[in-house]
Amino acid sequence: MERAAAYALVLWITCNLVAGDFEWSLSSSSGAHWWLTQYCNASFEPVRAVVPGQVHLDLWRARVIPDPYYGYNDTA
Repeated sequence: MERAAAYALVLWITCNLVAGDFEWSLSSSSGAHWWLTQYCNASFEPVRAVVPGQVHLDLWRARVIPDPYYGYNDTA
């Protein structure tokens, strides 16, 4: 469980650095499934997250953002 907590902390820090003014939360209901939520956007539904992983890939899998590696998306 310590390893999962460490990965969650890294993901949380990454979310805060990447998201800027947005407030993100990573939570686990059963220990097996992780959920990424955004507090500043009431219309944003929780997204299933993979821990360890990258927040961009979780948002892409949920079709919230376009493919981060398509065209010039990774250079923005």
